[in-house]
Amino acid sequence: MKKICTSNRIGTTARRGPGTRTAKALSLHASNGKPNGIHLPATDLHPDSRWQPRTTRNPLTANASVLEDLASALRQITAAEHPRTFKLLQSSRHKLTRKLIEEACEVTVEAVKRDPAGVVRESADLLYHLVVLWFHIGIEPTEIWEEMQTRVNALGIAEKRPKTAISKTLADKFNR
Repeated sequence: MKKICTSNRIGTTARRGPGTRTAKALSLHASNGKPNGIHLPATDLHPDSRWQPRTTRNPLTANASVLEDLASALRQITAAEHPRTFKLLQSSRHKLTRKLIEEACEVTVEAVKRDPAGVVRESADLLYHLVVLWFHIGIEPTEIWEEMQTRVNALGIAEKRPKTAISKTLADKFNR
């Protein structure tokens, strides 16, 4: 059985063996060595899922243009008006990427707790930090939308691109 590494804080890890609840829940292989399937609880597939469109939201006020507005507003941020964002913009790329990882973990925690409102709040934080990172690197949100549209045109939806033989060869070269 594969050992599971867990962490409750960055930099602190603990190994969990086959007898622990976490290892049983997250194990990639059963005790006989055969792969386990992924089983989602029936409650995740409820027809009243949060992913169904809501008629109460106004699509003219709540959409992705908020991210573009944030990206353009970052150019005029001052320490007096938005001290937290100003401080974040002064941070190194390393610090920004750590914040992004932290926010992604918080989204995951809320999802595990099955708290849709928490997932929404933490997702907003994640997107905020992602836009700040894009700004720091010099990427406009429209570049992301264009990449996603390219994927829609090629794959039918904006999913992750499949690995190609060339990228697999390069990955193998660096994993030696």
